[in-house]
Amino acid sequence: MPAAPALNAEPAFRHVLQLWIGRIGIVALIVIAALRFAAHQPAAAWVDVGWAAGLALALGWLHWRGPSMAMGTAMSALSLAASMLKVDLLGMPGLFWLFPVILGSFAIAPRPWACGLALLATLYAGVRSLSFAAFEVAATFVAAAGLVIVVAWVGIAYFEALRQRLEHIASQDALTGAGNRRALEAMLRRLSPRQVDHRPFALAVLDLDHFKQVNDRHGHAAGDRALADFARLVRQLVRPQDRLYRYGGEEFVLVMPDITTADAAGLMELVNAAVRQKIRVRDRPLTVSIGLAMHRPGETADAWLARADAAVYRAKSEGRDRVVNADPAAEPAAPSSRTG
Repeated sequence: MPAAPALNAEPAFRHVLQLWIGRIGIVALIVIAALRFAAHQPAAAWVDVGWAAGLALALGWLHWRGPSMAMGTAMSALSLAASMLKVDLLGMPGLFWLFPVILGSFAIAPRPWACGLALLATLYAGVRSLSFAAFEVAATFVAAAGLVIVVAWVGIAYFEALRQRLEHIASQDALTGAGNRRALEAMLRRLSPRQVDHRPFALAVLDLDHFKQVNDRHGHAAGDRALADFARLVRQLVRPQDRLYRYGGEEFVLVMPDITTADAAGLMELVNAAVRQKIRVRDRPLTVSIGLAMHRPGETADAWLARADAAVYRAKSEGRDRVVNADPAAEPAAPSSRTG
């Protein structure tokens, strides 16, 4: 099983860019439209008004429906189309609109769409400019706009790669390679009721037994190796779609989608036995207590996790080194002072 995936902040990040670029664009267009009306350029002014209105509708949709790359593409297409109209109406001054619009398009839309739309607008404006400017001017504009497209593509690609790397670092436990608590909480928030209510999901809390004694007797370096070995072994045993997270200290959480109760219990028994047989600290076997809970329709993530945690507490109280399934008797929250 691969390590837990990094948090995907792309939709939220693009959403912020779309909202802010849209707001700034609306304010700028309203001011420019007023100046156009004052300068007796009603056609260009009405283009600005229509452009601002289109952006306002897009922002309303984004506020109502949330992040949408399709809406970002629509905003980009609208802005580039309005810029081409500016070239038709204003001539040379209209060419300058394309440069900020190209940059903004790469910020709010997927790169392939932004690039394609920007190239189309650049070619149109370049050909159209031959009617009011010398060939050298038109060629210079096309070359400059093309350079802006290349720089925008490379810059956004580098920024996206850097952001993904930072998200990976922020969501992964450095010692074990498992997802961290932040990644687990984000993943549980992303699971919609439709996903978990209509598909079987299992959640297991895995707590290493007597781990404080491992650190006290053999040192933290030995404890760290045991944690890393444990996480590696679990990832080898579970399915590719299962996700392992380090919840804190020696406690891990495993989320298993599309699995029956029997299969989840069997898999956890396999993990329990493998840990006992394969992980040793100074020739002493390491064991794990596991609490397993299937998601119930309408159940919150906190309640789901609490039932699995309560099952772990039962496993500890019944002698450790075992798997306990959550049931109505195990639902009361486990004491926060659980140790070992």
